Amino acid sequence: MTSAELFHSFLNSLGIMSLLGLGYGILIRRGLGPRITCALAGCLFGFGAVFSMWQPIMMADGLFVDLRTLFVGSAGAFLGPIGACIAALLAIGARVMKGGVGMYAGIGTILIAWAMGFLWARVVRTDRADLPRLLLLGVMISASLSAWFLLPGPARNALLSEPAVFVAAFNAIGAVIFGAVIDRERQLSKRETRLFNEAGTDALTGLLNRRSLQDRFIPIGEASSGKALLVIDLDHFKAINDSFGHAVGDEILRMVAQVLRRTVRSGDLVARMGGEEFVVVLADTSREAARSAADRIRAEIEAACLSADLPELTVTTSVGGFWADGRISLDTGLRLADAALYEAKAMGRNTVKFSQKQALAA
Repeated sequence: MTSAELFHSFLNSLGIMSLLGLGYGILIRRGLGPRITCALAGCLFGFGAVFSMWQPIMMADGLFVDLRTLFVGSAGAFLGPIGACIAALLAIGARVMKGGVGMYAGIGTILIAWAMGFLWARVVRTDRADLPRLLLLGVMISASLSAWFLLPGPARNALLSEPAVFVAAFNAIGAVIFGAVIDRERQLSKRETRLFNEAGTDALTGLLNRRSLQDRFIPIGEASSGKALLVIDLDHFKAINDSFGHAVGDEILRMVAQVLRRTVRSGDLVARMGGEEFVVVLADTSREAARSAADRIRAEIEAACLSADLPELTVTTSVGGFWADGRISLDTGLRLADAALYEAKAMGRNTVKFSQKQALAA
């Protein structure tokens, strides 16, 4: 094993790590769901290990050195059980196909690296992977070299010298480089997700804003099943702000948001349209069920906003509703629900009023 061979192997592995990092970054931004993402990432890491075995440093027939353990150990560290198992199985399959005197020892290195990656993820890893932790990952992955003791004496002696030093050193360097790339992609993805969510949600309550409501309403509006739109407006909210201050007003808005979240079903939509106005979209519902939900929301908001510290504070709501059993646009539904809300206000507030009009199909 010459210095040129070591350097060539080093460059090959750097190239593999760069490609895997790029592929991993693309995967986690695709929105495929955590299980599918981890499974596909496991395939990527597994192919990295396989490619490393197809570009080894040959020591003898069936005996060679490569950096498969770095990719398998990294899969255990960053991908969770599904991705790590897929990566390990691909690597084991490739090692069996290579055969030779070192096959069982090679499988042992894969299994130990897999276990060390898992252990690192459970005990050491934090939200950010810093240099000391990544170095420790490299050292733990190098524990896989202990499987070389399964080799016959001459083969074992040949590996437990310069090759062992090379693999251990590159595991440490590779864990830092590859781990930093993976961690960077994870942090960038989290930041992009956070910015996307912030752009689509109301900052005070965390509910959907109007733009997000418009996007998410489309499949509900196009469905042929019954759906209802409720426009919920807090009565005399300006007077509450003037009398008790905006801090109390903001807390009331947050409490209303909590009531709406726990009152609706998982497939329904809740949005804050601005000020003291909220919108609830009830999917796949009957007119009677929608009316019952509106009455329940009105009563629960009033009960939730009772305060022992401010017994003189009373919060009531008026609700305007519209129900349709066919296709409808959000603008049409809101227009008709708003008209019903004005009727509820005219009736003295703190009540529910549903529109009696029928909307034309959108």
